[in-house]
Amino acid sequence: MFKGILGKKILLKLKSKKQMKKVLSMMVVALMSVTIAFAGNVKVEKFKVYGACGMCEKRIEKATKAVKGVEAADWNKKTQILEVKYNEEVTGLKQIHTAIAAVGHDTDKLRAKDEVYNKLHSCCKYERPAKKASCCSGAKTCGDKAKTCGGDTKKCGDDHKHDKKDAHKDCNHDHGHDHGHDHN
Repeated sequence: MFKGILGKKILLKLKSKKQMKKVLSMMVVALMSVTIAFAGNVKVEKFKVYGACGMCEKRIEKATKAVKGVEAADWNKKTQILEVKYNEEVTGLKQIHTAIAAVGHDTDKLRAKDEVYNKLHSCCKYERPAKKASCCSGAKTCGDKAKTCGGDTKKCGDDHKHDKKDAHKDCNHDHGHDHGHDHN
């Protein structure tokens, strides 16, 4: 059994079972070290990816697996949940979401461009989630435009200074999120 692994010459030099066990133990430790080194920092994440059919499944999984550092991807058509296993030292969720959106599928974090979605096969068309309003787009502070987010960057996603005192001065319309007051 050990002749193929160690070779006849090495076996002849190992005269006792104790020496052989020691060498085999060192080989096992070396193999485990190599495995751990190559495993890196592997994470498993689950998130929503919109799709409709088996073609969508293939496209979503292929786009996900094409991201360097992704080891496995499995999209469930019924639940529309993608489970992805990836090395976070090589890639991150942002790159994975971007790759999926690039082939026409919305995720819970990123919406595919309309022109890419529109090119999907008719059986792949799914009910798209509503567009999130970028209520503060172009504003230096929230009070600069009628579309305001009330100073909550989690609501609008824009990364700028939010001036809460002016946030609702022109807020008399509905633009996709709740400011905690009526728009009547």
